[in-house]
Amino acid sequence: MNLKKVYRLYCEEGLAVRRQRGRKRALGTRAPLQKACRPNQIWVLDFVSDVLQSGRRFRVFNVEDQLTREGACRRSRHLAAGPARGAGAGCDHGRARQA
Repeated sequence: MNLKKVYRLYCEEGLAVRRQRGRKRALGTRAPLQKACRPNQIWVLDFVSDVLQSGRRFRVFNVEDQLTREGACRRSRHLAAGPARGAGAGCDHGRARQA
C-alpha cells in the first residue's frame, strides 16, 4: 500500500499516522584523522568477514598498530553458532614494546 492510501484509511478510522523522521546528517566539517608518529600510539580496529567454500560465514576482528601495521590481536568467529575462537585467550593490549 502506498502512503496516501494508508493516510486516508487512518484518517477514516480516526487514528494518527506515524511519520518517519528524516535521516540525521553530520553537521559542520570533520577534523582530519591523526597519524601515528611512533609505535603503540594509535591502534586500528577492523572487522573482516568472508564465506568459506562450504558456505559457512565467518568474521575476524583485527587490532593493529597504525604505524607498523603489526597485528596485536585477531579473533575469529563463525557466525552460525558457537563461542568465539581466537589466536589466544585474549588480546595482549598491555604488552610493552619499545621502538
